[in-house]
Amino acid sequence: MNQSIGSATYSLPKRLANMGLTLVVVAVLSATKSYAASATWRLSPTNGDWNTAANWMPHTVPNGSTDTATFSVSNVTDISLSAKTTLDGIVYEPGASAFAIDVSAPRKLTFVGAGIANNSGIVQNFATNVENMDSSGVISFTNSATAGSMTVFTNNASPQQFEDGGVTKFSGNASAGSALFINNGAPPEVSLSGGRTEFHDNSTAANGVFINNPNAFAGGFMEFFDSANAGNGTFTCFGGMENAAGGSTVFFNAYSSAANGTFVTYGPTAAGGVAGSVVFNDRTTADHGTFTAYGGTVSPEGGGEIIFFNSSTAAAGTFMIEGSSVSGAQGGELEFGNNSTAGSSTIIINGGEGAGGECSFADDSDGGAARMEIFGNGILTVITDTPPFPLGSIEGDGLISTSRTLEIGGNNLSTVFSGVIQSFGNSPVWKVGSGTLTLAGANAYGAGTVVMSGGLTITNTVGSGTGPGPVEVDGGTLAGSGIIAGTVTIGTGSGAGAFLAPAAGGNRPATLTIQSALTFKADGTYTYQLNTKRARADQIVANGVTIESGAQFSFVAVANKRLTPATIFTAISNTSANPISGTFANLPDGSTFTVGRNTFQVSYSGGDGNGLTLTVVP
Repeated sequence: MNQSIGSATYSLPKRLANMGLTLVVVAVLSATKSYAASATWRLSPTNGDWNTAANWMPHTVPNGSTDTATFSVSNVTDISLSAKTTLDGIVYEPGASAFAIDVSAPRKLTFVGAGIANNSGIVQNFATNVENMDSSGVISFTNSATAGSMTVFTNNASPQQFEDGGVTKFSGNASAGSALFINNGAPPEVSLSGGRTEFHDNSTAANGVFINNPNAFAGGFMEFFDSANAGNGTFTCFGGMENAAGGSTVFFNAYSSAANGTFVTYGPTAAGGVAGSVVFNDRTTADHGTFTAYGGTVSPEGGGEIIFFNSSTAAAGTFMIEGSSVSGAQGGELEFGNNSTAGSSTIIINGGEGAGGECSFADDSDGGAARMEIFGNGILTVITDTPPFPLGSIEGDGLISTSRTLEIGGNNLSTVFSGVIQSFGNSPVWKVGSGTLTLAGANAYGAGTVVMSGGLTITNTVGSGTGPGPVEVDGGTLAGSGIIAGTVTIGTGSGAGAFLAPAAGGNRPATLTIQSALTFKADGTYTYQLNTKRARADQIVANGVTIESGAQFSFVAVANKRLTPATIFTAISNTSANPISGTFANLPDGSTFTVGRNTFQVSYSGGDGNGLTLTVVP
């Protein structure tokens, strides 16, 4: 070989010349291999096989952790993998064709970098399928990869018996972006499970939309593991399509979270089918998610289901449990079992054409500080091993059925419940918290009522607002214009103070009717309100009255109008034949006191001879 430098020519040894040629070839090949890590799908490829180099420009297959596959306009848009493939990402250029990429078992498409960037302006499709018994087709997003936007991932069930369906997986800090995911159910008696989507580690569903379809055997489903979360995703779970057909499900496992997701479940569309559901296991949380379980549409089946197991929590979620839309069908269901809790959630249980929605608690589960709203023929059922059973608050006009003591008021809200509380067994109601609970219906729990703090207002017009049992006001205030069947005791004798105040701070005086005996303990106070403008005042009607030493009488005047002398106000109407036993410590019998422009004289033998009256005197 001759080498020319300038005008001179030199003759090199043959071995050195060959070595030089080899170095040049290696350098060129190395440069070509590095450049070929990324490639663009050709306008006219030879076929739809991803793993054929001739289909790309340059002629190399994107299959490496730093590789990017680019798609623009092409005559072949149905693409399938013939080997496992790893990418940094896929880029769809503006104006690109609509592509469909199929990943069938045992192939796997893994994104380890950027993920998918869809700039085409149109939807791009991906699908996972199963072709044999060995494994599922898998699309995997790891690290911080994203599924992008305007992308659709369809995970299909296996066409073969007892085989898992296709799957899209997220791990690390990967994100579902704002993609659409469709998990299809399994055909009759064919597949072990439908297609699925999984989230692991700290991955997130982000703003994705997830549709979990049923089929004649098993529904499509989703699973969250580790500390993965549902982001702001939207999730729909449909019920089974025929007898014994499985519904679709979203499962939360380990420490995963529903975050701010929106979840909707439906009942089966055929008799004997299984409901769509969302299931919380382990130490998972509903976080701030919004959940709706629609009622049944087919008699005698129920609606969608939301279920909490183990130590999971409804946290600050909002749950709407709907009644059925047809006669004979059951409503949607919200179920708590094991050691799960309703947390600080808001649970709305609505009535229906057939049965209403239902929320039930069993095992060692508890209601936490949840806000319970029960309407129509909706029902809250408590059959637990948790005494007492806490509930943040109750409201509405539905039914509460309990086998345990209900401790109501922990969230400090003031609410009105005009429905019915019924119990089986020794199941009283305890009022706690700083809010006021108003019972406006005729209740049927039989073990009594204890007011520990806050207010309990009774406004029923028939029956007994507190059932047939006794009422003890250990702290807080008993008020209202309703009817109480059992005995009433104000104070404990040594507590911080308890009050009986029919008007409860309102401007309208009220009459509270007690069909049994009334007792004021030493720390009890009767707060009595008189409206001087209307000449109307509070009144208590009781069948026997005992006032223990130390009990107080608190007079509250509304307005400051001069009343007509000789006007008599009955503060306590004692329907018993026996006189009132005792007097209030600050209200001696026969004494007078002045409030504003009016002076009153006290009598414990007024009215029909044994009531407490206040007579206006000059």
